[in-house]
Amino acid sequence: NPFNLLLYPKWTIMVSVPTLKKRINELLENSDLNTISERKLKETLAQEFGEEEIKKHTRAIRNTVEKFLETAGEGDGESEGDDDEANEGGGSKRKADNQGQPDGKRSKVEGDNYILALSGMKKLAVRTFKGKVLIDFREYYKDKNTGEEKPGKKGLSLQREQWMALKAALPQLAAALEAGNTDMPHVQIGSMRRAYVSEYNGKAGLHVREFYSTPDGEQRPSQKGLNLDAQAMATLREHEQEIEAHAERLGGPAPPASPAPAAAAAAAGAGGAGPSSAAAGSPAAKQAAPPAGAGGASTSAAAAAAAAPASSPGAAPAAAEGAQGEGKAGVVELGGDRRCTVSDFKGSKHVDLREWYRKDGELKPGMKGISLQVADWNTICSAVADIDRAVQQQDMSYNLYLSGKRKVSLSQFKGKTYVAVREFFLKDGQEMPGKKGLNMTPEQWDCLKKGIPNISAAV
Repeated sequence: NPFNLLLYPKWTIMVSVPTLKKRINELLENSDLNTISERKLKETLAQEFGEEEIKKHTRAIRNTVEKFLETAGEGDGESEGDDDEANEGGGSKRKADNQGQPDGKRSKVEGDNYILALSGMKKLAVRTFKGKVLIDFREYYKDKNTGEEKPGKKGLSLQREQWMALKAALPQLAAALEAGNTDMPHVQIGSMRRAYVSEYNGKAGLHVREFYSTPDGEQRPSQKGLNLDAQAMATLREHEQEIEAHAERLGGPAPPASPAPAAAAAAAGAGGAGPSSAAAGSPAAKQAAPPAGAGGASTSAAAAAAAAPASSPGAAPAAAEGAQGEGKAGVVELGGDRRCTVSDFKGSKHVDLREWYRKDGELKPGMKGISLQVADWNTICSAVADIDRAVQQQDMSYNLYLSGKRKVSLSQFKGKTYVAVREFFLKDGQEMPGKKGLNMTPEQWDCLKKGIPNISAAV
């Protein structure tokens, strides 16, 4: 508003929260994240919008910065297919310290950052951000004005434990890449992150990539990630000890590996990225997810789960988090970070069908899902045969009504049938699906059926 310039000095012009958030993201994306601090960020914002105005939005500034850090550094929450990962400003602009160049060719140290040239303009950087060590796979570009190589938006930053999971699987991935075996099961390195061998432009390559969930429960590869060729893989393996040594120098000994969740149950719809059923029968796949009906996992199986390849569509998460169909009491793993659990709310038992996510090494319940009364759960249990028949016949008119405006129905997406337990609402006399609920693939529905005795005993 031009009248603001007359009524207020520049340093008191009112700024909306969306405008402020946009500007913060712009500043962070174009800053060296190793050197910028919240204080410096506020000083810059105060010069643009006024100190008093910035003080009013301290909480919004902090929340925006934290959200940016989660996307840039962690990205292991519920990101739903963002186009590109933010430029994380990996490298310092100082000249390389020749003392820190182990081979003088591919790897070097710039400031505190270790830089490894993989192939072409693709590089790996070991750096710290807000006290966290990140292993950053990224494609660089050459600045037209300065000729300097800078990190681009295309790539993915791994937390230390994600790197350790990838590092443990590198021998298997390298063998699959050399053999051109694109059927090797995916390796889960985070709740929504995978490493796998896939063919692109007629050549096999290693993909380190983040996935996202569609509304129908399928997991698909996003644009966050990098494709590495055979040369990059060879360079990575040759320098993996250097990478770990520098990470340890920056952040101390590696944290204990936590079991990684298994591949998404709906990976079959992931644009060809999902492993085949033949590959899922391999010994590696069987190691990643015990067969349905298995009991608790042994300590050795849990330790191996962190680097074990993810199994075929419909497989359960790692054994340490509960086996498929029959896990620990009151918990049934459905696959694809989805669980059926029993909860106690105000003295009443509920059955929760929900998608979970991993944060700080722990699985936490997400927003996507539905909580059922015990009576609704019993209604579903008594109608299993009818639901199975409807799935087999692909009867899209099937409805099993529960309490309130809730029902079990079937839906189709790209030729695949889903069992939906969901709230609905009426619009122009038509029943429309609501936001609360969960769509299960046939494999996930089978897991739920196998876990009925477990859940029913817990309620």
